[in-house]
Amino acid sequence: MQRDRRQLYASKVEQLQLSDPQDENDDEYEYLRDLEWPRLKSLELNLDWQLYQHNLRELLHADLQSLTITGLQSGGSSYVAQVTLPALLGPCPRLKRVTLGPDVFSHEDPIHASVLAYHLDALHDLEDVDVLMSNIVGKDLLFGHLSKRGGLKSLAIDLDPGLRTLPLFSGPAALHKPFSSLERLQIVCDPEVALALPSHLFTLKELRLAIERQSSGDIRLSDLSILDDVVTSLLVCPNLELLEINVGNLASGFPTAQLNLPVGGAALVKLAACCPRLRNIDLAALDPSSIDGSGISSMHFEDFCKGLPNLEELSLKLHPATATILQTTALPSLARHCPKLEALRMGVPLQLPNLPLYGGVSQPVPNDIITPPQTKYDQRPDSHQAMSSTMKLVAAIDAPSAMPSNSCAPLFPNMTSLSFARPETILSKGSSVSLSAEEDLIHAWAQSLFTHFPLLEQLEAWGDHTGRDNRSMSYILPMEDILEATWEFLGGVEQSLWQDGDDEGEVDVFSPASFGQDAYVLSPGVLSPGPFERLVVSDWEMASQMEAFQAR
Repeated sequence: MQRDRRQLYASKVEQLQLSDPQDENDDEYEYLRDLEWPRLKSLELNLDWQLYQHNLRELLHADLQSLTITGLQSGGSSYVAQVTLPALLGPCPRLKRVTLGPDVFSHEDPIHASVLAYHLDALHDLEDVDVLMSNIVGKDLLFGHLSKRGGLKSLAIDLDPGLRTLPLFSGPAALHKPFSSLERLQIVCDPEVALALPSHLFTLKELRLAIERQSSGDIRLSDLSILDDVVTSLLVCPNLELLEINVGNLASGFPTAQLNLPVGGAALVKLAACCPRLRNIDLAALDPSSIDGSGISSMHFEDFCKGLPNLEELSLKLHPATATILQTTALPSLARHCPKLEALRMGVPLQLPNLPLYGGVSQPVPNDIITPPQTKYDQRPDSHQAMSSTMKLVAAIDAPSAMPSNSCAPLFPNMTSLSFARPETILSKGSSVSLSAEEDLIHAWAQSLFTHFPLLEQLEAWGDHTGRDNRSMSYILPMEDILEATWEFLGGVEQSLWQDGDDEGEVDVFSPASFGQDAYVLSPGVLSPGPFERLVVSDWEMASQMEAFQAR
């Protein structure tokens, strides 16, 4: 391509990502040399600057606002400090965001935080710094230095193990109004630091907190209540919209699968009352540990939900044996008070069949074919689902005109992702069951899913009812074949994304005769036409969704 044409395209680029070429040819990016990039605002370099700098210098200019470096930089710490960092940051005085990935600096020869702090001080418009897990010596120093910087809105950092930063935020020598403008914080730190920080973060909107201690000693008394204490400490952050807390190892043998982290219902109620803007809450403990929810009553959870009308995502990694009361009460509370809920993960076996169904409507039968409520893909006119009839399922819920006058609306009309512990049923026990009992069970669960989760795109079994099985199993687009997905979910069977069947001739999915041509085996030794026979779905249509979702 001629240079003039390359320059024409370069003049229109606003974001650019470059990766290290596989053939390690230092002339790989020669076609970018001597081009001007007047509209380029965001640049990500996953490569060694020393090797390719002669072709890429023009990418760095005064109007660049975001710079992300993820590739390993060669030359040693002295070269990086004296040549690489000045070459990358010097030409870009208006940078607002700087990200340094985990592999940028060598593990054997990392740079010191004072070097980076010096270069960051020259960037007067800087608002966002991300050095999470990068190999920098003295991150405590960098953290304290950045805490005094006005205008900093976002910070991601992992502190050095220990309590060297604690005097900066607690006690008589504490800083005056550190992080005065910080809105987003992602941090890995000791529990004592985690407890001291919130009182200085009045402007905070998003907090992602990982708590751990590098210690092989015994459990401290304060460790037993760390999750409760941290949640309580956040009551001084009224602007909080996102909260993620993950507790890792605090001592030798704590937490473990047998010794979980307790959280009290009173703390959750206070959190909701003081932080009503929360949209996303995620409380977890490092596998294989969980959260002890024995201190959460049904009234606690009701009041917790009542204070969070804007809640969109909720994840509570509860041990199922410690929160049995929530199996039947959690969903009704969420439905009453959290109408915007889109994603729910709870480590308890929620009892979906207890939810109210459409009045006067019988359980699904095989002779009724209906079109389920639209998913996000149906709402696109060019989607496969919108142009085909693959999303037909066996049910007795027909068009709105056929619904009884006392029918209820879906309790979770916006939810797209639902995860909870696999409940104990006749299918999970693995014993032989009668087909009629199996039908009744599958119908009860499938109709509840179909009725109250019309936009569901992912159903996940998050462990099981015992709490001993930590494996997760995801079921993508369960509404496309609700009976099969329900059976797989309850039985602990991996989702089958490929259709077995006879390729001889096409089958009309609208024809009742098609039911007997693709019978689905629900139980070992059972192969006969019945209410669980599924409609024929194109392999290509099912496979088209595989890259759109990632199983956890």
